[in-house]
Amino acid sequence: MVYENPDKLTISNIRRGESQLQDIAIVEVHGVILTLVYVVRGYNIRIISFRKASRKERRIYDNSRT
Repeated sequence: MVYENPDKLTISNIRRGESQLQDIAIVEVHGVILTLVYVVRGYNIRIISFRKASRKERRIYDNSRT
């Protein structure tokens, strides 16, 4: 599952004066590398962005697999 990806990156993002932890997972689905940015709030997961990975993100993903 994407949310349990051991290689995900967690960053702190300050929004509306509050610190919020965001997880960034880069995964491959049917040969396409995707980037998922999301926040876990209690039992809910809020997706912030789900898109095709940028060139830099694809490089990071490729380097993590070697």
